[in-house]
Order: sequence, then C-alpha cells, then structure tokens
Amino acid sequence: MLTFKLTNAANRLMTKAAEVALVDGQPCFIATPHIFLGIVDEGVIARQLRKKFGVTYEDVAEIVDTLEFEPTDFTSIEMRLESHALVVMQKALSDSFKYREVRTDPKRILVSMLLLLDDDAELQEVFEKLNAKGIQLDKSKLLNLFVPERTAENTR
Repeated sequence: MLTFKLTNAANRLMTKAAEVALVDGQPCFIATPHIFLGIVDEGVIARQLRKKFGVTYEDVAEIVDTLEFEPTDFTSIEMRLESHALVVMQKALSDSFKYREVRTDPKRILVSMLLLLDDDAELQEVFEKLNAKGIQLDKSKLLNLFVPERTAENTR
C-alpha cells in the first residue's frame, strides 16, 4: 500500500481532486489536471496564482471538464491515481524526504507537477487552453514564483 504523508492543505486539495474526478457519481482515477484544479481551489498558492496570473478555479474547471482521460493511462493503487499523477506525488514525497519535511504540502506537489510538465500531455493541454483564454501560465515563471532560489536555467 502506497501512503503519502500530506499536510492538511494537501489533504484538502487531494480530496477536491478526487471529487472532481468522479464520473457519474462513481470514483475515478485522479489525473494531474484534477490535482492542479485542487491547487487552484483554495489556499495561499491559489491566491498567488490568481493575483500573479489571473488563474481561477472556474477557468481550470471549465477546461478539465472538456478533457477525456484514457483509461489505459491509469495505475490502480489505493489513492486511485493516474500514472503521471502517481509519478508527481512520488516526486513530491521524495523531495519532502530529501528536504527533511515531515509532510508533503501543496507547494511541493505543484513544483513537482511543474518539473514533470514536459511529460504530461493532459496538464500541458490545460496550460495551453488557459493561455488561449489570456491566462499566461509559464513553467519558468511559476517555478520562480514558488521556488525563488531556482533560476530558469535550473528548471530545464
């Protein structure tokens, strides 16, 4: 059994991700766009994203509702995470241990998502559709906002 030690805020975001991943009222697999939707729902990071980039929960929810997730991409585990979402959560957890954090928080999850963005077609599609709406989310700018000590060169 895979267990993630999450902060209360991270637990709330994963609960929100699970809620929006429901299909016809039945639990489905959580994909990275669902996790991103949980991140922009509430809290400090959501406020920073709204203030700096103008991204809102409603904007992301509208896009996520249009996405079709391929069942072949899913990995079955207790949290019911889609395979890329599982990789993101494992990276966030690993980085938390690396930096001696007791629990993984939403910021660590978001940073892991951004670092792995190049391999995540579904989340890239969310970002592209937000950009088309005039919400300019850029991986380097986001990383610099949430991890200021990183330079754009370090994020490639």
